[in-house]
Amino acid sequence: MMFGDFISRAFRRFRSAPPIDGRNSLSDFIDSRSAFVAQSSLYGYIKTRTGFEYFRLFEDPAFVRSINIAKWNLYAECVGDLSLFCGAHLSRRMQFSESETAALMQKCAADIFAARASPPEAGDAYSDLIHRAKMRIESAKWTALQDDETPFVRSPEALVYWAPI
Repeated sequence: MMFGDFISRAFRRFRSAPPIDGRNSLSDFIDSRSAFVAQSSLYGYIKTRTGFEYFRLFEDPAFVRSINIAKWNLYAECVGDLSLFCGAHLSRRMQFSESETAALMQKCAADIFAARASPPEAGDAYSDLIHRAKMRIESAKWTALQDDETPFVRSPEALVYWAPI
């Protein structure tokens, strides 16, 4: 199998995703991409740091609990980062006002976090991180944000902080 074929198959679901045409599809986009980034980056980071011990670690119940806590807390930060990115993009491309962008992104975040609720394996800090992500979205200056990588500051820090390594 050629490397290009592998990449093409791996990302087929992203290419065939329906267009974002409203608040619900925007919420679904942020939710699914945040979950994908949180899990793939967390497991990739752990695998890189642990090497050959990677699979053995999953036999340890305490490690598995730590991974679940890390996964959910990283997810909350990814939702915040991606919401800021999407809001900045919409503000610029669609010429939304500050208040329109703020209302849309706050509602999207509320929908996402309400749908995921508070999983019992997420740990005690999860509700605080959700609150922090919502406050970050609420206080954003949408026209001042660039639609580049600058909104993605919390999720990389959260990966290093929460990964049980």
